[in-house]
Amino acid sequence: MSLEYFTETLQVILNPVFDSSLDWVFGDEEMWYGMIHARYIMSERGVDDMRQKYERGDFEVCPKLSCRQKGLPVGPSDVWVKSNVKIFYPRCNDTQLDQRH
Repeated sequence: MSLEYFTETLQVILNPVFDSSLDWVFGDEEMWYGMIHARYIMSERGVDDMRQKYERGDFEVCPKLSCRQKGLPVGPSDVWVKSNVKIFYPRCNDTQLDQRH
């Protein structure tokens, strides 16, 4: 896979202030962000950050009344654009589409 405009795309991703007037002409920003994020959450620091978010309840709670457990985002596939992020609920062992996105 080849991603064009690496330097420009990286600057957009790493910029702490999002410029909503910026024209997304490069086209690869979302793919780069997804690839970087996927690697980050598999790192020790990323796993720890996800644990903290889970414990705080930052993600959706299961809509089933019999469960109501905090959820954890999962990517059913590591192939880009193959599937949407889902929320996994350990108590009922179910996944649901992320309603926030």
